[in-house]
Amino acid sequence: MLSPPIIACLGWPWVFWAFGALGFVWLAFWEPVAAAASAAADAAAAIGGGGVGGGGKAGAMAAGLASGGDKAGGRSPGSLASFAALPWARFVRNRVFLTVLLQHCTFGVGYNLCMSWLPAFFKMSFHVNVRESSSLSILPFLAMALTTNAAGWAADHLINRQLLSRCKTRKLMQAVRVWACLHALVHALVAWATACTHLEGGARWPL
Repeated sequence: MLSPPIIACLGWPWVFWAFGALGFVWLAFWEPVAAAASAAADAAAAIGGGGVGGGGKAGAMAAGLASGGDKAGGRSPGSLASFAALPWARFVRNRVFLTVLLQHCTFGVGYNLCMSWLPAFFKMSFHVNVRESSSLSILPFLAMALTTNAAGWAADHLINRQLLSRCKTRKLMQAVRVWACLHALVHALVAWATACTHLEGGARWPL
């Protein structure tokens, strides 16, 4: 929401400077709150679990995770043991986990590719530069916010009315999202290819 006016008034580099500076402001407020919460968690773990030396494995794990670990290179022995105890081989062989991992990777690659390609698309299709297209660049994020909320309401309706199970609702929402994105990308590709055929010298791909 803030990026378009910043770009229009000051230029695109100021987006990075402004939000980077806000990160330091946030850190100044967050650091004392996080330190106080960590100290309170340490005290609660010591009282409830008998400290790291007592209370068994649960007490050591709670204290180690609460304090963030101060041994073995920033990790407590309890957190290292729990990390090593995870069934990594089962994760690698699990088809559901691999499907979710692949889907997440493809979404990340596609999302960042589209966002990085968007300024070039605006320039070639509408002949506007980054400063002029700053207000248009917010449209994908606005559409994402609207469709995400709409999908959430639809999923809650299907689950609460017991029209579909939770698993089938998730599959339905994922299928709709994938096919909607695919349709939009294919439509954009076809429209761009059609426009390129009318350029001087035949079809050219501006890639």
